Amino acid sequence: MSTMKRLIAKISLDILLIFFVNFFVYAESTLKIYSCNLFLSNLGIGKLVKSEFEKRYDCKLSFLPFRDEQALLNILKRKEKKFYADIVLGIDSNRVGSFRIKDLFIENRLKNVQFKLPLEEYNKFLIPYNYGYLSFIYDNRKVKKVPNSFDELISEENSWKIIYQDPRTSSSGLGLLFWIKKIYGDGSSKFWKRVAKKTVTVTKGWGESYKLFLKGEGDFLLSYSSSPGHFLIKKNYNYSSAMFKEGHYLQTELVGILSQSRNIRLAEKFIEFILSPKLQRMLSIYNWMYPSIDTELPEVYNSIPEPKKILQFDIQETDQNCQKWVQEWLLALTQW
Repeated sequence: MSTMKRLIAKISLDILLIFFVNFFVYAESTLKIYSCNLFLSNLGIGKLVKSEFEKRYDCKLSFLPFRDEQALLNILKRKEKKFYADIVLGIDSNRVGSFRIKDLFIENRLKNVQFKLPLEEYNKFLIPYNYGYLSFIYDNRKVKKVPNSFDELISEENSWKIIYQDPRTSSSGLGLLFWIKKIYGDGSSKFWKRVAKKTVTVTKGWGESYKLFLKGEGDFLLSYSSSPGHFLIKKNYNYSSAMFKEGHYLQTELVGILSQSRNIRLAEKFIEFILSPKLQRMLSIYNWMYPSIDTELPEVYNSIPEPKKILQFDIQETDQNCQKWVQEWLLALTQW
């Protein structure tokens, strides 16, 4: 081989080596996260999380958003298990039974994390990072006699109208489905027909419902008992949550590292980061959900009531019956 050919070959090899080194360095320093749009919205904490994490770990954080929870779940449940992210953030605990956790996620190796959860124990594949209680919020200026039960909420004696989310596309909507089923059991279909008479609209996601509610389109919005904190912290005392004597349904949001991740070490850093006291406190005033670790809550939470009774189905029961209950809901909407 001539000197020129050897030189060209060496240069080509060096260029190839630089390409692969840069490729793997970039891959290892970029963490990709599947998440729902709401986390990245103006009301969400996504931009702050991205900024804080990138600064702390000298890396890039890339969110791959989905329009709603169902779209995200469809990715996890498809037969072709090829993912473009390292982490899934925002899985509703009520949906966990719909896919095989151990086939998709790695077991986390958390140390020195003291969880504080109202009912359920966490598994080591999907980690809780916040939780909340479903509730109907209302405008104090419009609603003077506050209902303390579902029956009072949809009573024909009042003209109240409600807005809630579709259980097929929204985690809060699905939670309402389970909430009503937990209380009314076999009588749920009959109850849904009564709900239909009081319903302004059913939206795909919480964000759409929230905007309509603030415009005065409905008297009650399906949200969370801690949602009025968003207004209270701004000294706006116009909104409150109705507390029902039957109890309130629990929803927990989970995060997990996908087994196909090429950035497991960095992904584990993110789990530790989102469970740190600082981030947990930030989540409590951006997501307006309760932190999953034992940490001090912001002072505004002293003005937010917690339910006296907490409701939740076993995961296996919701997995076995979810589709049947959704069909029951759909049928009730067309027959009222």
